[in-house]
Amino acid sequence: MNCTYEVFFNELEKEFTRLEDSETEPLLQAQTVLSFLEEKLKLLNKWLKYHVFETPEEEIYFFKFLKPSFVSKIIFYKSVLKTESHVPINKKEKLKYFNRSLKKIHDLTVENHIFYTYFRTASSFKDNDYFIRKTYKDIIQDDLMLLNFDSKISTSHDYLMAQMLSAATLTKYFEERIDQIQNKASFYPIKTYQWGGTQTDFVEIVYVLHYFRVINNGNLCIKEFAINLGKFLNVEINANKVYDTFQKIKGRKTDPTKFLSKAIENFCKKISEEPFRK
Repeated sequence: MNCTYEVFFNELEKEFTRLEDSETEPLLQAQTVLSFLEEKLKLLNKWLKYHVFETPEEEIYFFKFLKPSFVSKIIFYKSVLKTESHVPINKKEKLKYFNRSLKKIHDLTVENHIFYTYFRTASSFKDNDYFIRKTYKDIIQDDLMLLNFDSKISTSHDYLMAQMLSAATLTKYFEERIDQIQNKASFYPIKTYQWGGTQTDFVEIVYVLHYFRVINNGNLCIKEFAINLGKFLNVEINANKVYDTFQKIKGRKTDPTKFLSKAIENFCKKISEEPFRK
């Protein structure tokens, strides 16, 4: 790992998001993501064996937040891969199957109720015990499962923290699968999208879609449409300023459709660069 761990996790998150978005079928998505995460985990563990954190606070932050967030992705997709590979054909059995999966998650939180409460309440009073690596193993005090784990790359509770994080995402996933089975709707995991342009760019797109009449034949309440599209793309929109922003767009002296023109330019460039495939 030839970079700081901050850079490592930032780059990992970007590639992880790209891989997630490249495949929507659950089994293929899980296999693709897990192959990537496995290689990254090897690099991280190799680096951890020799890395010494400058302060206890830095080590706690790493093992309480950064590493568990990463490992929770592995737990999530390993569970998805295992679960989706054995889904029954019968609808009634499918519902039982996914409800059993939900119960396993519930059982995990019950079995670890003390730490689950610590996790849920965002407590920190035992962080020094939970999230700093030990140079020794206490046969009397430690859980038996900790006697054989590598104390150079793990703390006593960073994996349990990852399990708690994945429990939330898995619960949501299984509940959506149950809803999909009951409603006979097509299933695609819900994703979070992020608008990368300015609010003015966003308003420009809103009015383009409105005047092009491709949504509801143009029968839209602009403010309502802007707010709903904004929720989908994580854009905070002040409904009362949508029209004011549109007036500013109209008042541009050079290119009223600045964002749209740039989008068309980039799109045409991409078309010309990529080879044509029949």
